[in-house]
Amino acid sequence: MITFNETYDAYILEQDGILFRWEEQPDAAAEAAAADTAAAYHKNIREIAEFLIDDLIRGIWGISDPEQVIAMLGRPQIAPALRQVVYCEHLFDKLHVISFEYLDDEFLQLHAVDLDG
Repeated sequence: MITFNETYDAYILEQDGILFRWEEQPDAAAEAAAADTAAAYHKNIREIAEFLIDDLIRGIWGISDPEQVIAMLGRPQIAPALRQVVYCEHLFDKLHVISFEYLDDEFLQLHAVDLDG
């Protein structure tokens, strides 16, 4: 169930190990869409890890094994309205937040990796 969370100052839903966030109250179809998004994320997690390795992780932390990256990413936060995935709980370091944008519903067209912190 989607609820407003004051800590995040957003509407949230936990679905299959993913925290979904909306700044504004989502419509009634958002829960079903989140389930589809979670399934696509998990189906293509290896491709996501390889994208992050190529665009960021190998250069910063020297890690190139997708399975190790998957284990270290932690719980993702997905903002469907922004089409953005954020990792605040990753195990690479305690200083940075990793994010990227996804351009399609299958997580095959990934874009704009960012490192904040």
